Amino acid sequence: MKSKTTLLYITFFALIALIVLMFMPYPGQDELAKQADEKQVPTQNKQEFNPQYGDLNDEQIAIADRAIGDLLNSVEGINPAMIAVKSFVSQEFGDTSLGCPNEGQNYAEVITPGYQVILEAQGQEYDYRLDTDKIVVMCSE
Repeated sequence: MKSKTTLLYITFFALIALIVLMFMPYPGQDELAKQADEKQVPTQNKQEFNPQYGDLNDEQIAIADRAIGDLLNSVEGINPAMIAVKSFVSQEFGDTSLGCPNEGQNYAEVITPGYQVILEAQGQEYDYRLDTDKIVVMCSE
């Protein structure tokens, strides 16, 4: 029984020593921290990876981001820095197809408020139609 108690005390003190050593400063610590800071990407370089929104306001950017997200998920080899918003138009569509009907599919004929967002990436334009809620359609007229 004594050996188990002794082993328990040794383990306890070893854990305490390990915890203390984890928080003690060591020689060269400041130099390593400085090197790590220098390797981080500056904030202004991170900006280069954003899409080009032109003169869109914050609300329009949030809407355009829905189309940009779909484009990034649909087309391989494109990153956000390659995408430019060429056109952003708020409009009302004559049905729920948002002006891009699929053959053989029926759509409710109701006035549907939404947006047409034209994106350009790698010299190709992508025509997106969005409703005010969740629908995002890449239109290939």
